[in-house]
Amino acid sequence: LCIVGGILAVVALNEHTIAAAGLTTGPSFCNLSATVNWDAVNASSWSSFLGIPVASYGLFFYLGFAVLAVTRLVGGEPEPVWRRGMPLFLSAFAVVLSAALFAVSKFVIGAVCLVCIG
Repeated sequence: LCIVGGILAVVALNEHTIAAAGLTTGPSFCNLSATVNWDAVNASSWSSFLGIPVASYGLFFYLGFAVLAVTRLVGGEPEPVWRRGMPLFLSAFAVVLSAALFAVSKFVIGAVCLVCIG
């Protein structure tokens, strides 16, 4: 799942970067209607946080989660207590944040992006 999420984050980051650089030649591949419209989502102020595209945060999250998962699989010594609960905590945080971003996309922006939903 980290690989799929990472790929989707790279696709979203690529589209965001192309649009920010003004290199678009037409609508994004994710523009299917007025309510499924990546360009509308990307054009909003919600597409970046602290000047960094939201997709970048997603990419770092998936990479970090993958590293955590691999270190848990290959680790030979017992883990500290805080690290055993880390995957659950990170997953819960991601679900809450994703739900909040979906709500902003749907109800504030008025459009959703299929890549972002993925």
